Amino acid sequence: MFSSVKESLGLGGGDGGSDRTEDAEELLERYAEMLQAHLVEKGRWEQVRIAYQE
Repeated sequence: MFSSVKESLGLGGGDGGSDRTEDAEELLERYAEMLQAHLVEKGRWEQVRIAYQE
């Protein structure tokens, strides 16, 4: 898993190419979804959402 993360960020081996940006965006989207789910589970999502709006 960490090697795929490193490759997505352009830090690992491999040719990278134009797919690197798309991979990084997909990784970021998955992370954001998981973070939101975690915050909802812990009852902190509303607090974070309000803080962001301020």
